[in-house]
This record gives sequence, structure tokens and C-alpha cells, in this order.
Amino acid sequence: MNEIEKYQSNIFTLPKEKTTLFLCILSIAIASLIHGREIFSFVGRYIFLALTLFVTIFLFGRLIKLAFNNKRILFLIFFLLLFIEIFDFIVYYFGYPSRIPLSPAVVAPFITIILYFSSEENETKVCEASLGILLLLYPISYLLGFASFDFIITFTYILIVVIGILIGCAYIKFFDKDIGFNVKRFLKSFILFWLTSNPKYLEKRLEEIKHVKHGWVRCLSIEDVNLIINSFHPGPFMYIGGATLTKKILEINNAIYLHSATTHANNLINQREVDKVVTSISCNGKAIKPLKPFEIENERFRAIVFPFDELRLVIISGKKAIDDIPPEIQHFAEQFGEIIIVDAHNAFKEKYEVTSEDMNAIKKIIEEIAKIKSKPSPMKYKFVKKRVLSENICGYVAILILEYEDIAYAILMIDSNNIENKFRVQIEDFLKKKGVKPVIVSTDTHLKTGLPPNLGYNPAGADESDVEAVFNFLNGIDFGGREKARSIKYSKKEVSAYVIGENFLNNIEYAITQLGRKALCLFAMIIFFQFSLAMGIGII
Repeated sequence: MNEIEKYQSNIFTLPKEKTTLFLCILSIAIASLIHGREIFSFVGRYIFLALTLFVTIFLFGRLIKLAFNNKRILFLIFFLLLFIEIFDFIVYYFGYPSRIPLSPAVVAPFITIILYFSSEENETKVCEASLGILLLLYPISYLLGFASFDFIITFTYILIVVIGILIGCAYIKFFDKDIGFNVKRFLKSFILFWLTSNPKYLEKRLEEIKHVKHGWVRCLSIEDVNLIINSFHPGPFMYIGGATLTKKILEINNAIYLHSATTHANNLINQREVDKVVTSISCNGKAIKPLKPFEIENERFRAIVFPFDELRLVIISGKKAIDDIPPEIQHFAEQFGEIIIVDAHNAFKEKYEVTSEDMNAIKKIIEEIAKIKSKPSPMKYKFVKKRVLSENICGYVAILILEYEDIAYAILMIDSNNIENKFRVQIEDFLKKKGVKPVIVSTDTHLKTGLPPNLGYNPAGADESDVEAVFNFLNGIDFGGREKARSIKYSKKEVSAYVIGENFLNNIEYAITQLGRKALCLFAMIIFFQFSLAMGIGII
């Protein structure tokens, strides 16, 4: 999923309208200046071509349901003008100024490809729209192209346009491959989603590859505070599928979200499946008794264990890195009884993935935990939750203080996608000074991934606003006044839901690493070929 996030950041981040307009004017000025005495003629040519492009793309865009706003249309015009200006320069200075009217034909494959993947219509309708736009451009290009009427030039223009559109269709056909999903349809839906922020496009494709997962939701209630854990993953990104899972759970009164041992393969496919999981949560469970907590650590990880007479809640923190502990760890732990593994998701490291060495290190910790017997202990608690929004915090910050006779722990939940190590250490130092042992966790929410696209994958603490928000929250807390926890309950409920599955992730990675690179090379070759074709046929 990180590959998808990286590519969409590069594709969908555009300059502001004023910047694009300035670039358009600059390109027109430069392209006109190099023609010396003809400068004003070329200024008029490019201005009228730009205006015609805007009107035709806007009108035909309505017919094919183009998902472009004015900002994107303006940027597309800037890009198309560059090709036209370069072609004009080449034929003018090579001694063929009469071929200048052909210049819009060089963008035929480019505009066909762009319109297809950015609109809701099929190839046929898009080809018709591309042909219409380019034919309407021709009179302007001809009248302001320094050439007298020539039927051969007109015929040549139409021929080059048709060939270019067919080449564009062939490029689109290149993506029409089934690798567990149809690449062409998925890419089109993916782009439409990012252009409109409407999840229906992409969730429709995820429906086609859905895989049933038999999972669970668990709730540990301490008085009216509910620690909610489920076996699904809060992704993939933005508003798609399970990315809203943390948001909906945290909207439950006095709820804390804890990330289980799960991966992106368990991303829910749509909002209906998210609602199915959330409505399955029940916190009216069986009464349990608290035991005294303990800690176990090794070189890579630290585990804080909150045991009860019929349950052990194990929160695993990374010393240097942690991200999406696989479900295999939960399955391994269950052979030792009722154990819930929580991935604290609190040590961000770029491009980190759990290794086999990490897995073995965690399994050894679990084996040690299984050998330790803890004694009953009375519990006191205090809970504070606040809605917090910052650059990388998506909804809430909450703290649950659990006091056991001579020791107190503070579980601090930050609704973010992982946590910067330096920031986590700052929080831990603050909490230690308050007389509590810190347990910092993030929800691994992907709600802000790609919103806007250039945010990508930023953890809490990457921006100063995150630091300020969390410490404002902590400084406003009275760490005293803890109440006795008389009612502690635990419930577990089986729930089945549709997820994207491991195969889809593998296929996506293949599509990006293999087809993606070939597609970029092929695209460059198409643009070069169309340029060469227009010049070659035009000169002949």
C-alpha cells in the first residue's frame, strides 16, 4: 500500500491556479519571443489556442463526465501548450512554417489517455471527445498558423490526429490485463477516486476482489471506559473501506481504539463492512478481576502486560521500529490462553517491514509472558479523552491511567498513523515525571493518508502542530483523583467481513513495479513517436 501512496502523491499534487496561470503566460512569452519579428502573432496564436482548449475540454468534459475541476483543466492546458509550442519552434526553425497548423495533432494520444483515465465514459466516447476537441482546435491553429489554405495540410492534420487517437487507445489497451483484478478498470477507478474524493469508484473495484475473513471484535471495559480491539485493519487510505474504522469506533463514547496484530490484507472493502464490524461491538461482557501488570523486553521490543484472571492484554512497543505485526503473532499467542496482542504502532521508521527476526523476537517475549503468574491487585483508574485535530492527528487523544497498589501505568492513545520515535520519548519523559509508567500507542489510522496527496505517510510528531496538540492535552490533565474500578468486563464476538486479501496486495505490488515502469516508458515512447510522426508526415 505504501507504493500506491507514493505514486498518487507524485501524480495528484498540482501547483495552485495562480502558479499554473503564471507558467502558461511564461511559456507563451518565451515561445513567442524566440520568433523575433513574429512575436505578437505567436502571442495571439497561443492565447487563442489556450482559450479554445479550455472551452472544448470543459464542454466535452461534461459529456464524458470528466472529473477535472478548473484547476486541473488549466494545468492540462499548460501541458498541452508546451507540446504545441515545441512543435511550432521545431518546424519554424527547420524551414517549414507552413506546417505550424499541424501542431495540435501532436497531443492526440496524450489527450486521449488523460481523458479516458479521468472520466467515467468508455474508450469509444472518449475517442469521440478527443477527436472533437482536436478538430475544433484546427481552425484556430490554421488561421493563426501562417499558412494559406491547403487541402493536403488539412487532410494530413486529420490523419495524424486519427493515428494519435488510435495510439492512445492502444496504450489504454496495454492496461487491460487481469492479474487477479483488471488493471485498466482499477487504475481508472483509482484515479477517479483521487480526483473526486468519492470512494464509490474504488470500492466498486474492491468488491470484485473481496475475500471473506472470519475475525473478531473484543472489548475490555473498565467501568464506563471501553478498550476496543478488532482483527481488521484501519486502511487502506483516506475514505476507502476500513480507513474510517478508527474514526467510527472512536466516536463511541469513552472508547479507546487499540491496533491488533493485523496487516493491510485485512483492510475492509467498503463502508458497509466497516459498519458491520462497528455494530458487532458489545461491551457488556463477563466480569473479570485485575492482576498486577508486568513488563518483558528484549533488544527489539518491549511488552507491557495487563493481566486479568481470564485474560492477558499484551501491548508490544517497538524500541526502534514497529508497523503492522502480522496476525500470525496473535495466532501464536492464543496457544497459551486468552491473550490479546496489541501493536502499539509507536515507533516510525521509513520503509520498515516486520522481518522474520522481529517475529521470532516477539514470539520469545510471548513465551516468557506465558510462564509468568501474576497476583491479584486492586485497580484504580482515570480516563480523559479529547477531540484533537492537527497536521497528523485525525480525531482524538485519550489517556487511561491504571493504578495498581504501588505502581501506575498511563496508556496514551494518539489517533495517528504511527509516532515519531523522538516525539514518543518526549511524551514518555513527561509522563514519568508525573509518576506514571508510559504506554504510548497510535491507532494506525489511514484517514489522512493522501489528504491532500502530498501528505503521504506522516506519523504523529512529524509536524509541530502534533507536538503542541498532545502536550496541550497532557498539561490540562490532573493526574490525581483516580477512582476505584469496581466493574471490569470482557467480551469477545466473532464477526465475518469482506477484506481485500493478501493476493490483492501482491498483485498491486506486481502491477506497480512491473507494469508501472513499462507503462511510463511506453508513454514516453508514444509522445516521441507522435511528435516524429507529425513532423515526418508534415514535411513529406
